[in-house]
Amino acid sequence: MPPYLPPGGGPGAPTAPVEPTSSPRRGRGKIIAAAVAVVAVGAAAVFAVNQGVLDDDSAPAGSASPEELGERTLEAFRNTDALGAAELLLPGERRAISDPAFDMIDELERLEVLSDVNLEDVNGVDVTLENEDVEVAETNVDDIVHLNITADATVEVNADELPTGPVLDDVDTESSTTQEPFDLQLVGVQEDGEWYLSLFYFAAEQARQSTFDSETGDVPAIPEASQAVAPIGADSPEGAIDNMLAALEATDLKAAIAGIDPGEAGALQRYAPLFLDDAQTEFEEQAVSITVTEKDLRVEGDGDQRQVFVEDFAMKIEVEGDTAYLQYSDGCFSVEANGETDEVCVSGDEISTELDNALNDFEDPEAIRELIDSVTTAFADFEVPGIVVSEVDGEWYVSPIGTFDEAVLSVLEALDADELKDIIEKGEAVLEDMSSDDIDLGD
Repeated sequence: MPPYLPPGGGPGAPTAPVEPTSSPRRGRGKIIAAAVAVVAVGAAAVFAVNQGVLDDDSAPAGSASPEELGERTLEAFRNTDALGAAELLLPGERRAISDPAFDMIDELERLEVLSDVNLEDVNGVDVTLENEDVEVAETNVDDIVHLNITADATVEVNADELPTGPVLDDVDTESSTTQEPFDLQLVGVQEDGEWYLSLFYFAAEQARQSTFDSETGDVPAIPEASQAVAPIGADSPEGAIDNMLAALEATDLKAAIAGIDPGEAGALQRYAPLFLDDAQTEFEEQAVSITVTEKDLRVEGDGDQRQVFVEDFAMKIEVEGDTAYLQYSDGCFSVEANGETDEVCVSGDEISTELDNALNDFEDPEAIRELIDSVTTAFADFEVPGIVVSEVDGEWYVSPIGTFDEAVLSVLEALDADELKDIIEKGEAVLEDMSSDDIDLGD
């Protein structure tokens, strides 16, 4: 079948961006502050809508058909209902990412970046949709479809009602009204007889469509569910790490994919037959041999998600006759190769020393030094999180997304509102200092 191409271009072609209403020029400080606001509020909003900020008591409710799924998506946009949009996600994807997203909103409120966020009716934003349309395009399998959702949108932003906190009090935000058509490309997946949206299947479909033959227009078919890599878990949290290390030692890419939390890797496991053989062959052609020589793990947490901390770890890596040794212990990494040993530590003192040395290259490093001091002080009590593993149907799997989310949350948890304000102020000073320097560009 020919590739599914969204209107206006190739796979996933974006529509024209919404342009804000014009505004007078602002001072450099306000522009910097506004950028901070956009990053903070935008990240929170996108994370909530796209990843599903929901409490544990909100059960996923699928749709009876792809058409109904599209209509419910429009309803969520119309009502600026982030929670309603998140409820449309595959249950596995919601389970994998809802809890940390919910925690992230809590942390941003604690840090006074956000305030009183209402995810069921996003504060300060009203959306009106007209000329709505949902088109469903079938694929070569019965349980995956493409959704093309279009409408003419009027978006009103009331700056006074946006859920910004005291950290952003000095940000010069303006109310606006924009009118733009939007063209939203999504992927629907059927699970247990009901239809859901899927972020990960959408990404997989984008990758599949990008491989179409330029002459014939043919794309590889979506693998049937029976062809997918079957998840293989372990009977303990440590076992999930052991499985992944065993796959690494055996250079077994299929085993590595099988050991990832299926809530996160369901799409990867489904689409793996499209690339697995070629990737495995290329992996083996590298002639890399990996042997784990030392391993000491510690598990913390309870429930169906734990953290596995690496106390000590060492491995030998051989590539085409050359040998290197990698070791981690007490927060320090060391690499021995060709008779030389390099060591890098992740402690605050070590990082501060390296940064101080780097400052010698600046003509006037005082502003940067103050920023570094603020960051170092703020993160003095920061603890590097462990590798997150998840229990699914009684078996344990490595959770890459959970690990990333835990790292982000750990950074937020290490800060308080005053520390964040201080870092922002020092960061603005650095940018202003750098931009005010005279730069000779020549004739």
